[in-house]
Amino acid sequence: MSMDKDLLVEIFVPTGSGGNEGMIATGYPVAPGRILTAGHVLGSNPEPSVIKVRWYNQQGAAREWQSINNILWQGDEGEDGLDAAVLDCTFPENVTGFGVLSAQRARTEQRWESEGFARAGKKGKAREPVGLKGACYSVATNVKTFGLGVADWPDGKEQWKGASGGPVFVNGSIIGVIKSCPENFSGRRLNATAIWPLLEIKAFRKAVLRETIGYKKIQESLSKILGELQELRDALGDKLDIEHIGTNEDYSWSIAAALTNLPCYNAIAALDSLHKDYCVQASKRNADTIRKIVNMILPAIYSIEAVAEVIKCIDRGDVLLINPRIFNHTCAEIIMAGVDGRDTRFSEPSGKFNFLYGEYRLASIPEPGLDRQHTNFKSALERFVMEKFLSPEDWQDYKSYSRLSREQAIKKTCSRLNYLADDNNIRYYFIFRYQVEDSKQDNFLNVLGELKESFPALVFINLTKEEDVSIQMGKVFFILYDMYVRHNDTFKRKNGKE
Repeated sequence: MSMDKDLLVEIFVPTGSGGNEGMIATGYPVAPGRILTAGHVLGSNPEPSVIKVRWYNQQGAAREWQSINNILWQGDEGEDGLDAAVLDCTFPENVTGFGVLSAQRARTEQRWESEGFARAGKKGKAREPVGLKGACYSVATNVKTFGLGVADWPDGKEQWKGASGGPVFVNGSIIGVIKSCPENFSGRRLNATAIWPLLEIKAFRKAVLRETIGYKKIQESLSKILGELQELRDALGDKLDIEHIGTNEDYSWSIAAALTNLPCYNAIAALDSLHKDYCVQASKRNADTIRKIVNMILPAIYSIEAVAEVIKCIDRGDVLLINPRIFNHTCAEIIMAGVDGRDTRFSEPSGKFNFLYGEYRLASIPEPGLDRQHTNFKSALERFVMEKFLSPEDWQDYKSYSRLSREQAIKKTCSRLNYLADDNNIRYYFIFRYQVEDSKQDNFLNVLGELKESFPALVFINLTKEEDVSIQMGKVFFILYDMYVRHNDTFKRKNGKE
């Protein structure tokens, strides 16, 4: 894996009142709708609406200048050296990829590459991107910037202006952001802000959509697993086309970072291919590990925007969650795992459907519309929830109508659900296919609202139509189902259980 230069972004920051004169800088996408660049190029107290970007190496409308939506995070050139910024930008429809942020540190003689809109590439009034490459320089543990040796340099440091904000790619991952050209090196060296200290800042992680679902925790767990199973790690590195450069720890980090930042289909397809190999080899331990990795990374790579939106809906107290990314049971489990900050957990395939159900999806209940007021529906759901989450003794006491009142039963059930959600990161959820435009929707939503008041930790999800599902994302659900079926067919114990 190397830098995808089709994704390079040119940035224009006006400095005059007319808006025609200003600074050119470089940027690169690091998450859906997020562009990483250097902080100093934006100036102090910048007005987001005047900052423009364009995808220089794209075709058509994507190559036209467009205004950004906002500046989500901006560092500075102070003593901390965290000279970086994150821009909120609407990506063109054909731009779906982004760079992999990595917490690995620069090592001396490590090879790096980038591209930027340096003044050296100026042709007339325009600039063409200039390719950069060279060797890194390691620094002390607490130093948050590092040096870059440049293989080909222009005449003088001033010719590097415009390259600020360029991504520093090492072994397929972004480990830094170009910030400046130091004095006394005649343009032969550059300085970069390291990514690792940025990822330790909560506001930065939130800006690049990493805070919600614990990217750092996932990457650390993945790196540990890969470090312990080096044969599997090397095979996965080959599938992802990641060159083994540096220490084993560096290599594990590179693969972990790639898996949590690749487009969902690419990552799952690579893991599925390796799972097939291990099934052919009858290597159950490695096949189990692949499934474990899949369940770890799915919440991070399916739709981080949808996870963030669902969290907002839950915090806001929405009764019925409606999100265009949740259109089947597998989607719902992936999103809810992201919301809870846990791995996905799927029930074993039943053979009836070609998609997987989440283990925390509550079983089907009577559909709305059994009676005009939906009282049958409400009563059935309420009793279903209490029977599942009350202890057997409390459920029997409730059924006796004498030892445990309805109010007491609801209170005990509510406490149990709150404990699971707050202390165990498990929210149980119901799924509906409810027509929002139904003339009876107000009454149905009112009934759900009453149930939500009784059991606030429960989540009610409404599946949407699959009209906007991409072909690749549709394939992901079939891959997941086939992986589970293949696993069960390959590894069966004597008693017929896995």
